[in-house]
Amino acid sequence: MRECQNFIRVLLITFVPLELKGAGTSNLCNQLVSFLSEKPVIKLEVCALAQTEKISDFGSWHYATFRGLPLKFLTDISPSMILYVLKRQRNCDRILIIGTCWTTTVIALLLRFISPHIKIVQIPLIHKDFIFRDPFAKLLYELKKWMIYLFNFKLVQPILIVFSREEGIMVKPFVRNVIIRPLGIDLKSIIRKATLIKRELTHQTPREKLILLHIGEISRNKFPIFALEVVRSLKELVGDKVKLIAVGRIRERHYKKLREYIKRYNLENVITFTGLVPEDKLLKYWLDANVYVLFSKSESGPFTVLEAMAMGVPVVATRTGIIPELEEKGMLFAVRYGDVEGMVTKILRLWKDEILRNYMTRKTRSELPKYDVKYFLETVYQELIS
Repeated sequence: MRECQNFIRVLLITFVPLELKGAGTSNLCNQLVSFLSEKPVIKLEVCALAQTEKISDFGSWHYATFRGLPLKFLTDISPSMILYVLKRQRNCDRILIIGTCWTTTVIALLLRFISPHIKIVQIPLIHKDFIFRDPFAKLLYELKKWMIYLFNFKLVQPILIVFSREEGIMVKPFVRNVIIRPLGIDLKSIIRKATLIKRELTHQTPREKLILLHIGEISRNKFPIFALEVVRSLKELVGDKVKLIAVGRIRERHYKKLREYIKRYNLENVITFTGLVPEDKLLKYWLDANVYVLFSKSESGPFTVLEAMAMGVPVVATRTGIIPELEEKGMLFAVRYGDVEGMVTKILRLWKDEILRNYMTRKTRSELPKYDVKYFLETVYQELIS
């Protein structure tokens, strides 16, 4: 018989080390750990699939990291992590899973039979339409994806918390209970950054310059060739007035392909890839930007868009993740992926029309409080304690 207790024991499983700071999954994991650690009713333990294997103490909670298998299509399965969870499962009341992979599938299936009393809450980070040049790689990826969906969701039937309606539609056939709640942003932190920017407004880039800002990984999904076609069209229309600053981790193989197109389109003096930058430099880029652009084919969020709005920078984005919802509310301009002409037209309209920019800024200012991350964190917390 289990001993009486006045707290709920939660095991959080993720696939990035907590030491990694940034956007996306790493930011979500750090926010959740900080939020749940402060709740007296929660006793937290964290497992992560990373490049090391160790167990560390952080006062009221533990943090263990594990290696995955060194195989191309099975790097996301970790026998040592599965064994660790099975050893600890008797000490758990809830398991919170961030992401979907072979390891979580195996863990969820085993817990279904070994410890059906454990409540599983999952936050799947789902992207669709990944592109593989190798047909065999594409086949293996699709097989793995659908096996994970089928076994992880349909048989185990966890509670899924997803970021957008698009994701909700994707997972609905496979799940017992899906909750749609946009992740949101830390408004207090963003407002602090925006305040710093406003203090520097005397140094703002003249409006006659069209400075586009993109923040995100330089990869096939987030910065496709489509982005270069947009910039090329803008250059043909406004000449040297247009510049694009692309901030984010660079994937070398894709970057090499981009450089070939940049040379072909004669865009060497138009596009700047900065890599990862410190916050003070990023603030300078926000200060200079006229329009924030999102070129992604698929996203879970994307939350840099909300950050741009909080900074007072108007947005033109592809319709992915929560973008259609923000578009319906009049908070940004959106286009379908690959619509070069549509994106160019809307960028130029935002750049030239000051009345429109001011209207959109007021609109986003009134709607943004609904997208504070605290609502997402509270949703997760309520599911864990219910």
